[in-house]
Amino acid sequence: MDFLFKSPQSQLFGLSIFMAVLVFQIAFVFVQWMFKKRADYLFYIAYMSITGLFGLSLFKDILTFSPFNQISEAWFNYSKYTLSLLAVLLYYRFARSFVNLAERRPKLNKQVILLESGLILYQCLSVLFFLKVLPQNQWESVFFLTSVLTVISSAYIISSFLKESSTLERYAMLAASFLVLGSIFDLTLITLEKHGYWIPCDPHLPLLICVFAEILTFTTGLTYKTKLMEVNHLSAVNQVLIKQQEVQRSRNELLELKSNISKDLHDDMGARLSLINLTLQQYFITKPASNKDHLIEECSVIIKQTISYLREMMNEMHGPPSMNEGYLSSIEKLVNSIQNVNPIQFHFNHNNLEILCNSTLEYHLYRITQELINNTLKYARANAIHIDVSIIENQLILFYEDDGIGFNPESSSKGNGIFNIKERVRNLDGESIFESCENHGVSCKIYLPI
Repeated sequence: MDFLFKSPQSQLFGLSIFMAVLVFQIAFVFVQWMFKKRADYLFYIAYMSITGLFGLSLFKDILTFSPFNQISEAWFNYSKYTLSLLAVLLYYRFARSFVNLAERRPKLNKQVILLESGLILYQCLSVLFFLKVLPQNQWESVFFLTSVLTVISSAYIISSFLKESSTLERYAMLAASFLVLGSIFDLTLITLEKHGYWIPCDPHLPLLICVFAEILTFTTGLTYKTKLMEVNHLSAVNQVLIKQQEVQRSRNELLELKSNISKDLHDDMGARLSLINLTLQQYFITKPASNKDHLIEECSVIIKQTISYLREMMNEMHGPPSMNEGYLSSIEKLVNSIQNVNPIQFHFNHNNLEILCNSTLEYHLYRITQELINNTLKYARANAIHIDVSIIENQLILFYEDDGIGFNPESSSKGNGIFNIKERVRNLDGESIFESCENHGVSCKIYLPI
């Protein structure tokens, strides 16, 4: 086997393999185009088709069988001097679209368009050459000069492009580099052969090898681009999912904020308004006018405290809840304000609360206790309230009991108080247990981890 393609048999064998690879590659890219409908794939198919015709024109001497022996010598010469540069033109048109050169490198894109314009001009002039406006030797000189200028321009474009390019773009430029390299070898060997130098191989062999390398590079680059597009698609999908999760998180936070505002308004504002209502009721049933003044004063104090709390609640919306005075002081103030207008008896015991230094926990504990007291005042008609708060083994235990008329915890629908209490306890990873029956009061145990 003559691997240097000097004998007609080896040249025919090599040309057959070359054409088979081209046909397979054209079929492969055509299938890709059917799925993706990308215009640059059509340019590549046209480039490979012209390359195949150019390869046939180079070996016209061995194509002595039909239908090639019926093609005139003039058409072979026309193919020889036009198809190679037409193939380069189509490849550049494909590469510009494949790497999106217009957006990535607009300045370099203009240079490529200028080169393409020169090649288009040559294709137009070649028609005149074919009509024998110029002699054959002059056409060869123009072709040789145009080829040299194309090789030099291509080398400059490729070197400029490689300075700032991605991996995918380097694939396209590497393929172009093979074509430039093959063209240089082809022009050089043909020139040397014309001047009588002995060439150890067929002068077109390096060009065919470089075209093989270009095809392999394109296939690898196309596979890489497909994988890259899939990765980018998955990344885009993940970004959309992340945005949706962020939107959902914002909605959940908004709902939580609304729920917290609702609970705070109900637990504190509701309790204060109930106390104001209780004070006013006491005012109307008190007969001696001299005993009513302190009720009006007490009512005024509660209203001022309510306004102050409302202002504090607005400030707390900009940060986490906290307590300025602590749980014990706040409960004592609440109990004193209630006993000024209601004769109900309070029994408040606490143990080890001095080690409690979590202001957020104290805040919620106060709200829970406040709501329990408010429910007793509004519904229980109780005479006494017992509150016991202690810390045992890193757990805060609140025991609350009244001697009122009681209720059924499973069927009670009076307000949002119990629901708010259970919700607060659940948010603190705690546990709440309500026990009650009619005419036997209410007891509640709440366990909160510290």
